[in-house]
Amino acid sequence: MKINKFKLSIDTDSGDYGFNCTFTDGLNIIKGNNSSGKSTLIQAIFYAFGMEELLGGEGASTMPYALRDHIVDSHLAGSRKIPIIKSSVYVEISNGKRTITINRAIRSADHDTKLVKIIDGEYLSKPNDKYSVEYTYLHDKGSAQHKKAGFFRCLEDFLGLELPLVPDNKGGESKLYIQTIFAALFIEQKRGWTDYIANIPYYAIRNVKKRVIEFLLDCDTFSNERAINTIQSEISRIHNNWSELKTEIRLISERNSLVVDGIDERVPVDFNKDLVGIKYFKGDYLVDISEQLIELNGQVENVGKPIKPTTELLINSLESEQSELTRLLSVQDALYRDVLNEKSNISQYEVNKTQIVVDLNNNKIAKKLKDFGAESNLSIAKEICPTCHSPIKDSLLIMDDAFEPMSIIENIAYLESQLRMVKKYIDGSNHIISQRERELKAVREEIIRVRGVILSSKIDIKNSDSISEKDIRLKIQAEEKIQSLTNDVEAISNLLEKMTMMSQVYKIKVGELSKTPKSTYTSNDIKKLKDLNVSFKKLASDFGYRSAPVADVEINYDTLSPFLSGLELREIKTKEKIDLKTDSSASDFVRLIWSYLISVFIVSRNNDGNHPGVIIFDEPAQHSMGTNGFNKLLRTLASQPSLQCIVAASFDESEEVFVESTKDVVFNLIELGSKLITAEEVEC
Repeated sequence: MKINKFKLSIDTDSGDYGFNCTFTDGLNIIKGNNSSGKSTLIQAIFYAFGMEELLGGEGASTMPYALRDHIVDSHLAGSRKIPIIKSSVYVEISNGKRTITINRAIRSADHDTKLVKIIDGEYLSKPNDKYSVEYTYLHDKGSAQHKKAGFFRCLEDFLGLELPLVPDNKGGESKLYIQTIFAALFIEQKRGWTDYIANIPYYAIRNVKKRVIEFLLDCDTFSNERAINTIQSEISRIHNNWSELKTEIRLISERNSLVVDGIDERVPVDFNKDLVGIKYFKGDYLVDISEQLIELNGQVENVGKPIKPTTELLINSLESEQSELTRLLSVQDALYRDVLNEKSNISQYEVNKTQIVVDLNNNKIAKKLKDFGAESNLSIAKEICPTCHSPIKDSLLIMDDAFEPMSIIENIAYLESQLRMVKKYIDGSNHIISQRERELKAVREEIIRVRGVILSSKIDIKNSDSISEKDIRLKIQAEEKIQSLTNDVEAISNLLEKMTMMSQVYKIKVGELSKTPKSTYTSNDIKKLKDLNVSFKKLASDFGYRSAPVADVEINYDTLSPFLSGLELREIKTKEKIDLKTDSSASDFVRLIWSYLISVFIVSRNNDGNHPGVIIFDEPAQHSMGTNGFNKLLRTLASQPSLQCIVAASFDESEEVFVESTKDVVFNLIELGSKLITAEEVEC
């Protein structure tokens, strides 16, 4: 990508204001004093590309007041404020084959800031020609996916990028959005120099900085990881389907008081449906389903000829049935009490759990405050009284030799173990409740059946008919139960067959996963990372990095960040104590960022990677960098083939510093006046 021209257009009641500039290949330097509007220009370029998220927000609110609210014209009496009626930005870019001009409103009564016009052609270079216009949108659903109307997708296609899907923090996949890529290309002044890639918007992408570098270098790891993620997704889908089949079996079994055991919680590689048992709740005990079906078939055969027995036999049978009903009612009552007791236990466990959670959170907050105090060098965080400087304990109890109260860390560990224990109790009670409710259902069904039989027996005793109503009822009940149980067993057997096939597929996928490479980097990727390491070290040395031996610095393959002795190289936060994450002075850390970002471009270019070939640095000479290191940076940028770089700098508002910093540097100068925005749109 090459940025050809840029334009700011501002309409007011007092006339038109704005700014124009032309960028060339190679190095472009935007020079101006600290209040001239350099950063305003850089921010407007970010905005034109839809990259204001790198500035910390979305929409026109990220722009300075001079672009969206009012301007101050020093040429007018009293330097009065002039309200802005309408303002917009234009940027003309090329990809080597095609040129387009992007136009986006900052303030407009007609157009939302989410609307972006893509003008097909060199609108800023040849404004009098006629061009077709496509309307796109950004910062809304689909703007990164829709090929015709999504601005970010259109920009992605224009740059010839194919942004991959990468793992997210939720276990799924997310697109590596183009804003994450531009975070390694466009570096703004305020936060851009605080990390190797500082301003990546949050999209819940796992290891997003590493993914950005891998993409810019065009590493093969994406295809390898995609293959691994595909297999893992299929395995996850199999586990989910397994759980659904288990739930379906449970729902079927509950219809007829069946219990199915022998099914694993998660998919095994050797599932055997013949080892699964199907049992039937007969009253208050379990019998094998085959035994129950045999018994029911026997009942049907025994009452095949419903001849009424003698009155004496009927009375004896009635008494036996009434005794069975009494027993079943007693069992029902006991089961119901068990359910109530377990529910009461759960209520108490929940109260205990709530209190434990409160205590645990309080202890964690106390630990966090203590840790923050330690970083802030507070006396109380060091267990020293800030008043009398005597040692203090994190307990208000009277101390003696026999009792030593637990520390905050011990309290947290103890409360976490208590919380785990209470959760197990709750799970256990819920399991008992579920089991008792299944038993209750079976008992209630048996009570209904026995009451029907008792009613038929009483009718038989009173009637003189030769046909027994009780036997007829028993036969009908048995036949209906046989049909219902047979249907359920058949349905469960079909599901078990599916589980068998699922287990076989799972075994295949586990085997495929075991054969995937342990390292996702190919030999070609390793070569690129070694080149990155070599280039980074060379540039860090050239730019005058001195905080650590450059020879000992390595690019860590886990993070793709520079590491020294296993620690990431970062900026030193204090002079008294070096944090484990910090190893470099402020100016030296900025030198590392220069070296890192330029090396990523060099390695990408040398290996036909995905770097668009544009870098924007806003005030890269941070923290009293010195002219020598800055000069080496500018010379390095200017000497890179296929790189267009835009550097905005004040050069300490000194012409002498500017001359020294740009010595032997070939560049295109864009020199700003006292203010960026003027009444005449002067070409710079």
